[in-house]
Parts: sequence; C-alpha cells; structure tokens
Amino acid sequence: MEETSQPKTSILEVAWNRFAQYDAASQKRKKSQYTLRKWVYYVSVLATFFAILSSVFPQFLPTWDAKWETAIKITLIILPIVSSILTAFTGKFYRGTDWLVLRAGAEQILKEIYTFRTILQKTDKRRRTWLEGRLRDIQMQVYTGLNGEMVLEAYNEQVPPLHKDGSPRKDPGFKDLTAEEYYDIRLRDQLDWHVKRVNKMQRDRIALQVWILAVGGVGAFLAAMGGNFGLWVALTTSIATALVGWQEIQSLDMTVRNYSKVIIDLTSITNHWKQLDDDEHTKKEFYGIVKDTETVLWNQNLEYIKSMQEAFESSKMEEEDVVNQILKTGEDNNPQSPGPVAPVTTSESGSG
Repeated sequence: MEETSQPKTSILEVAWNRFAQYDAASQKRKKSQYTLRKWVYYVSVLATFFAILSSVFPQFLPTWDAKWETAIKITLIILPIVSSILTAFTGKFYRGTDWLVLRAGAEQILKEIYTFRTILQKTDKRRRTWLEGRLRDIQMQVYTGLNGEMVLEAYNEQVPPLHKDGSPRKDPGFKDLTAEEYYDIRLRDQLDWHVKRVNKMQRDRIALQVWILAVGGVGAFLAAMGGNFGLWVALTTSIATALVGWQEIQSLDMTVRNYSKVIIDLTSITNHWKQLDDDEHTKKEFYGIVKDTETVLWNQNLEYIKSMQEAFESSKMEEEDVVNQILKTGEDNNPQSPGPVAPVTTSESGSG
C-alpha cells in the first residue's frame, strides 16, 4: 500500500506519536505492576513454607545446626517486611488504574485516527482542526486520570508502532483509506486479533483452574494422611489462594465474555459488508461500517477497563490480607515453638 495523500509531517504524525507514547507507557506499567503483584504472592507462599519448616525441623532434628535455625528466624522476619514494601511500592507508584487510563487514551486516539482517514477524508482543513482538538481533549483526560502526574517517556521509534508481538502493522498509517483497505487493515485485523486472543485466554483460564484444583487435591490428600503431613496443608492453601488471586487480577472470565461479544459484533459487520454487491459498496455503507466498527471497539475498551478496575480493587484488599497473614505467621511461628501453621490466605472471591 503506497503512501500518497498524507505526508508524515501532518497532524497524523502527531496523533500516531501520541498513540505510540501512551501505548508503550501502558504496556510498561502493566508489565511492572503485574510483576510486583506476582512477587507479593511469591512472598506469601515462601512465608508459609518457612513457617512450616520452623515447626517441622525441631521435631525431627533436635540437634539441627544453629545456623539453619538462625537463617529461618531471619527469613521469617524479612519476608513480612519485603511483602509490606512491595505492596506499598505498588500502591504508590503503580496504582491499579494508571495503565488502564493510558490504554484508554491510546485506544481513543486510534479511533480518531481511523475516523480522520475515512469519514472525514477530503475535508482537509476542518479535519485537521478537529483532530488537533480531539488530541488536546484526550491528553487532558489522561492527565486528569493520572491525577496530574504525566510522567511519560518520549517516544522516538517508528510510527505507526509495531504490534505488541513485534510484528509490523499492515497499515502504513498516513493515507486516506478506501472501503476495502479499511476492511482489511482495521475491521478484519481486529476480528482476527480478538479470535486469537480469546482462544489464548481460554487456554490460560483452563490451565489456571487445573492448577488450582490440583493443588487443592494435594492439600486434601495431605490432610487425609494426618500427622505431620497436615502441617503442609497450609502451604498448598497458600499456593491455591495465590493462584486464585492471580486469576482474579487478570479478570479472565470477564475478558473472555467481553472479547466474545466483540467477535460476534465484528463478525456481523463483516458479514453485512461481504454480502453486499459491488455496486452497493457505497460511501454511505463504507462510512456505516467505520462508525459501527469503531463503536464496537471503543465500547469493548470501556468494558475491559471497567472489569479490570473492579479486579484490581478487589485484589488490593486481598493483598492487604496477604500482608496481615504473613505478619501473623511470623509472629506465631518460630523454630523453638513448633505447632500448627496458620495458612496464608486471600479472599476467595475470584471470578470462575
């Protein structure tokens, strides 16, 4: 596809750069936030593991090396501190909605870029003014959503940016689009992406559920064995609740339903366009599929953001429970006073 009607120095270059900046910042913050939250769960499991060791070792190894005893004592002191720091750092610098605000800003700019290049084509001065105003409004919305802290790295790479997997985009990004071009690079591309994504998420959802059930089964077996095996039920419980918490953070059930609705809607738009005869591919029909497609994608984005905000709000309370349980575990267990270990638990109100 050749770039013929729009030079890269146009308002489109500004729009693509702004989109790429928000998109990159959103991905980076999401990755960092998820990594930190994973470590909160890792620490909860480790705290339970070392608390169990502090109870089991003195019973079976009365003369165990004092160095090991000291190491476990120190670990039980350090883990609650590490967990508290991770939780506080995540809450301060990676608020649950920050990357979602940037995601919303990026998707809204993308919506306006395609409107600019389709419905508003051949209205150069008016559409430049319109897009400039929309970029200004979106930037203010993002600024407000980030509580006045627009700390973003400059974007100096190619535009349009590569896809998240590193593959190039079909769309060169700087020319007005015909109906067939829009169908191929926007409508069909988004339909294929959502089909691929929803199948991957379904596999992830099944895998997580299998792990949760498997760990629960091991816990039930250990409880049935009785004796000292019962102590290790606390570890399986902490692993299971960590998996449930991770499942809830990703909001897989809601997202699968959301993406499934998008697939149905985009498929309907696709079927309508394909069943039209060539002489029925009018400007009115073209602009109609643009409007319908962009509305579906934007509504999907709003639903996704809403579900993720709810998931992160719920996970925030769970993480506070994790920290409190770790602190309790550290206080109630030490190498010289063996006994049952309270499991590290989180709220089991996860989706699915």
